[in-house]
Amino acid sequence: IKIANPDTSGVGEVLIQGDNVMKGYYKRPKETAEVFKEGWFCSGDLGFIDKKGYLYLTGRSKEVIVLSSGKNIYPEDIEDVISKIEGILPGRVIAFGEDDKELGTELISLLAETNVSEVSDRKRLKILLVKAAMEIDITISRIYLVPPRWLIKSSAGKPSRSASKDRILSVEEQLKWRV
Repeated sequence: IKIANPDTSGVGEVLIQGDNVMKGYYKRPKETAEVFKEGWFCSGDLGFIDKKGYLYLTGRSKEVIVLSSGKNIYPEDIEDVISKIEGILPGRVIAFGEDDKELGTELISLLAETNVSEVSDRKRLKILLVKAAMEIDITISRIYLVPPRWLIKSSAGKPSRSASKDRILSVEEQLKWRV
């Protein structure tokens, strides 16, 4: 195992090599070529190896939000902070990059489950979310507040970032939930 292209904190893509690694995708040479580089399997996982040699996974490379400044934002960092805000259901938050075609970059969007239903209370909650994000040097461009059990779960029971993002970005859903 090795870390490719680590950033200043040592986080990079986890590469794997060995007899226990698959040889490729069955009858899919193009996809196989995309994930193997110089004999290493590019896992798509992000992580770092500590001084004792332990591997820590921090996220997925496809989910990193790249800002116009070139700064990489990890959705989990935002989600951890936002989940602690009163009015947001803990662990029921998804942060993701939303393409901005005019700027040619990604904007940070937030999708969070809440029991808060009054319009004035939702506006106050939105302000709290923006302030919390500012404390970790993040600017949230779009906030979607949705009711409990709205987020789509993965087979592991965790919120599925990609499926929930696709759902909220459908035109019908945006009209309902964009704050």
